[in-house]
Amino acid sequence: MVDYMRAKNIISSDPVIHAFNAIDRAYFLKGGEGANTYLNIPIRDGILHLSAPGIYGLAIEALNFSAGLSFLNVGSGTGYVSAIAAQL
Repeated sequence: MVDYMRAKNIISSDPVIHAFNAIDRAYFLKGGEGANTYLNIPIRDGILHLSAPGIYGLAIEALNFSAGLSFLNVGSGTGYVSAIAAQL
């Protein structure tokens, strides 16, 4: 998944690449989604929705996180994006 996002220039900075590698998307899915877990696709399971990782990658790169900044993720859903932001 991370290699795909790098190849498509969705993510490019070393800190963001590291953050996506450090956070396993499968932890944010009920029971896992098998092969779909690491594809750049959204996953819906009942009321649980996890957007495509590429959407999150574009947003995280654009936000340009750095040490000392605050981050409020209103309606944080599964917490996947918040976990990636915490790595940064």
